[in-house]
Amino acid sequence: MKHLKALIVDDEPLAREALRLRLEVANDIEIVGEADNGEDALLLAAQQQPDVVFLDINMPRLCGIEAGALLAQYCNAHIVFVSAYQEHAIEAFRLNAIDYLTKPINDEFFAQTLTRLRQRQINHPKDKQVITPKHQYLKRIALKEGGETRMVDTQSIISVESANDYLCIKVAKQTLVIRKTMKQLSALLDPQQFIRCHRSHLLNISMIESLKQTDEGVYLCCQGHMHPVSRRYLGQVKTKLKAFYP
Repeated sequence: MKHLKALIVDDEPLAREALRLRLEVANDIEIVGEADNGEDALLLAAQQQPDVVFLDINMPRLCGIEAGALLAQYCNAHIVFVSAYQEHAIEAFRLNAIDYLTKPINDEFFAQTLTRLRQRQINHPKDKQVITPKHQYLKRIALKEGGETRMVDTQSIISVESANDYLCIKVAKQTLVIRKTMKQLSALLDPQQFIRCHRSHLLNISMIESLKQTDEGVYLCCQGHMHPVSRRYLGQVKTKLKAFYP
């Protein structure tokens, strides 16, 4: 049974893949998210409460050292820095990082890091409390397509529909699937950009084309697809989409 939750943060797709492939073979580690910048890493850490964050240093918007300092302050996850350069090692260990790995990753050193992590988790279990950064929402999200994980701009998402334990996220002409609840995802998306119209439907407001009232109920047309508006969310929909209502 997996009992360690890991978050991967790196702006390079190949670097994320290198970590992902190594972690996926570990029976006791679950990858709960990926990010390509420090800002989204903080949001995902707040939502997923990982036990360990594998954190790159040279990234846009918020570098790894800055993100690591905030994670050390607000999140009790262990931090493993992964960098192509050794010059930041002193700063990293000042943040009480559990390890500092250099790229390309050495498999033997990586195995030692996991051993150290497991031992640290046993001897010093972490309190899961996380303080969520305020007024910030995901700008990019990791979505799997077959064996590939893509970083997608949230503003390009057209709609989200839940199907059992999965979410079907429509982007352009593709539908990508992630294992997450609607509640978890909606908490990470900007409410000024997205609207919940049904327990199983979340829409990008900018993609909504029209509203249709029929004998069966109210529907929102989003990129040619009709989404039901339930009574529970009708008031919220009316408030946000005043242009559709006289």
